Amino acid sequence: MNKEKLLRNKNKNTSQKGSSKRIHWKMLFIIIPILVLAFVFTWFYQAKDIVMSVGPLPITTEELEIEKQRLTPPDYQQKLKGMDEEDRITTEERVRAKALENLMKLKCVYLYAQENDITVTKEEIEEKIEEYAQSFSSNPDESVDIRATLSDYGIPWRSFWNDMKYQALYDKVLEPIRKGVQATEEEMRSHYNEFAPYYDVPARVQLHFIVVEEEEVAKEIMDQLLDGADFEKVAQEKSISPTVMSDKGDMGWVTKDELYTEIANNVFLPEFLLGEYYLLQARDGWYILRVDERTEEKKNTYEEVKDLIEEDVIYQKQDQAVNGFMNRLSDQYEFRMVVGNRWTEFLEWWDRLRGVVE
Repeated sequence: MNKEKLLRNKNKNTSQKGSSKRIHWKMLFIIIPILVLAFVFTWFYQAKDIVMSVGPLPITTEELEIEKQRLTPPDYQQKLKGMDEEDRITTEERVRAKALENLMKLKCVYLYAQENDITVTKEEIEEKIEEYAQSFSSNPDESVDIRATLSDYGIPWRSFWNDMKYQALYDKVLEPIRKGVQATEEEMRSHYNEFAPYYDVPARVQLHFIVVEEEEVAKEIMDQLLDGADFEKVAQEKSISPTVMSDKGDMGWVTKDELYTEIANNVFLPEFLLGEYYLLQARDGWYILRVDERTEEKKNTYEEVKDLIEEDVIYQKQDQAVNGFMNRLSDQYEFRMVVGNRWTEFLEWWDRLRGVVE
């Protein structure tokens, strides 16, 4: 009797297990298609952000906007407002075209790396990150918390890591091209003959200043300084310079090109005595000026700046070699470039089907 009961229980358990397995399989048959559809439609709608592809590598609207920002000066939007409609459209189209061209060339480099099995290691990426971190510090021995710095700028770490990976890959592809460049004696002398003034050391002055809007205020400050008032304190209290709170009226060493003409024409004269205060009107106010030191212009010979000339010539030739290589890649992969994305018509049909009109 007990044997029959055990047998019935065993058959029952077996039947329940079989039923449970069938339920699990049914659930999988339901869940897997849902996941696949979710993945496909997610990919489709992400594809809306693709403005161009080079082989399997997309260029997104986000990448394009970032590159446009990189190419334009800080006052770009303000300049656009001052243009008429036609000039504004033309300018924006040129910036967009240049940004798209730059990104297209970058993708060609990455595709070249894929097809030639050029990869970067974790150590190489970390080295690139360390180089980037040091750009935030004036002291090479100072350690920079790059994660905290990125957080202050609102840049996600994963996104930054990928950027550094691609930068390391880009440099690795172009490294042999750059290394093959040399500067000949003839090229260096020709470069010096054309740009000799660039290698001269200009005259400089070590300058302190306070600027105010009214002459009477400037005269009052002059009297205070001549009576022995602390310059830095007075500068921070009275000067309207936007940088006075940080520089305390100390401009450091400056050249003529870094000053207003009406100031430069005076502070470099020997009659402008060192350590004395002078009152001078310039285009944006009244200046109290003091020159602490002054150096004369020095003209450098070819031999004196030969190493610097060699660096400049090599840099120019490297830039030309890299541009030539990237242009050849662009021609090579031109047939694999697709403007927009391959699913544009499908996405437009789907939006019309749902009654979505942009």
